[in-house]
This record gives sequence, structure tokens and C-alpha cells, in this order.
Amino acid sequence: MTRETADVVVIGGGTTGTSIAWQLASRGAGRVLLLERTGIGSGGTRWSSAQIRQHYTSEVLSRMALRGLEFFENFEERTGSPSTFEQTGLMVLVAPQDVESLEFNVAMQRSIGIDTTLLDAAAVKDIDPRIATDDITFAAWEPRSGYANPIAVVNAYADAARRVGAELRSTDTVTRLV
Repeated sequence: MTRETADVVVIGGGTTGTSIAWQLASRGAGRVLLLERTGIGSGGTRWSSAQIRQHYTSEVLSRMALRGLEFFENFEERTGSPSTFEQTGLMVLVAPQDVESLEFNVAMQRSIGIDTTLLDAAAVKDIDPRIATDDITFAAWEPRSGYANPIAVVNAYADAARRVGAELRSTDTVTRLV
């Protein structure tokens, strides 16, 4: 049996794994090897709705999501591949009993730099007249949010990782770690 080593082994070739491989290889982490058993982007990434949003109840997740949004707004410059990010905005509608939580979330998100606002029913109608607003008290609106093609994103990360020297294997099954 041939033994092989690497400085970093990334297991999983979805958007997270390929991004990690690229980031580590571009920062000089040594030999970076990514192992995926069924093909790049073949797991959860292939089924992703690929939302790029910042609306979370946790400040830590909201901060991470804001950094992610800023990355996708500059995707081509950073990865060298065309961006498929579509800025459509995101509206979060809640039941009347959840308005207080929504107000808290929007205040927290605004305090860390997220472009989000509370909307009343009339403002919701202004953004999209197709939405029935009879039972809407408030909604949250993030105009910078949107989505990206997950397969294009994973392939961009994989290409960027290869360009900086990471090795990606898309038919290797990991059975144990030593």
C-alpha cells in the first residue's frame, strides 16, 4: 500500500470544501488535497437554493453572512470566474406574534452594518404589488440580498483552488483518518 501525505486534507467537494481548499492553498498552507467521492458539487451544493442573505437571529451568523455577501458582490475579482450573483433583495414576513423578534433582529443587523429595514404593509406593496398585505404588520427588507448559481460557484472555487496549487480528486472515498 502506498502512503501519501498532505499538509491539509479537505473532505468534501461542495462550495464549502472547494472554498476552503482555495483559501488555504492561496495562503500557502502547503500541500492541500481535497477529496470528494462522487464529483465536485454533487452533494448538498447541487440541491442548494443558493440564497445569499444576512437575515439571521444570531449576530455571529449575521456578521459571517455580511462578509459572504461582500465576497459575492466582488466574486469575479476574487475568484477569476464570472459571477452569477443576482441581487434580488430578500423580504422576511412574520406573523403578528413575531413582530417584536423581527424588530430586535433588524436592530441587531443594522448595528453591525447590514442594509435592512422594517417595512409596513404599504411599503411591502410598493416593492411587490403581488403580495397580499391584509395580514402584514411588518416585514424586513434586505435590498442587497439575492442568489447565485451553486454549480457555477463550486466550479469557480475548484478552478481557483487548482490555479493556486490545490489538488482536487473527485472520485476518492475517505474511509478513515490516521
